[in-house]
Amino acid sequence: MDLFGAVALNLHGLARSTEDLDIFVAPEPANIGERAPYQDLTVTVITPRMLYKMKKNTVRLKDRADADLVRRHFNLEQD
Repeated sequence: MDLFGAVALNLHGLARSTEDLDIFVAPEPANIGERAPYQDLTVTVITPRMLYKMKKNTVRLKDRADADLVRRHFNLEQD
């Protein structure tokens, strides 16, 4: 099980509040692999590139804003 969404943003150092927890039940290895500490656990988190791709074209404005923040913070090219 791997994390994505706003929780992943927080684990990558980009603070945003959330009301839910988004998880991959069976992720593809190319989309994950970054391990991040969370309290007394180590969790697997979606990569910034995949987080950007998942959020950039949604209808929710906050997802598009997240995508732009991730792109700028991690110096990703726009797709």
